[in-house]
Amino acid sequence: MSTTVSLKDDLARRLQREADLLRTSIDSVANGLLERLFPSHVAINDSELSAVVTRIRSTPPDATAIRPACQIPNESLLLPQDDAGEFNEREWNQQWADVESSMKARALLNEMTEGRG
Repeated sequence: MSTTVSLKDDLARRLQREADLLRTSIDSVANGLLERLFPSHVAINDSELSAVVTRIRSTPPDATAIRPACQIPNESLLLPQDDAGEFNEREWNQQWADVESSMKARALLNEMTEGRG
């Protein structure tokens, strides 16, 4: 199906620039953007879904997958090493903010590398 859309000059130039960078057509770039904006909905057959749910619900639990709890050894890496110090919420919040900003920067770089940012 073919549709004509009138774009603002600046938007048309940016679309052309993106197509040139990706070495593809404007139509391909526009289709990719619109597919992300309007994802196709997957049709689900309700009877098949109900059959899967019924089968899951009727499956008994696997007794071999259930184990009794065990105590964590004192030298475990899961326990804090410094028992004398108190929890410093301000320092923890700063460290977490640093981790989050690092994760956001990495995600942005990945998106830019993949041509999505």
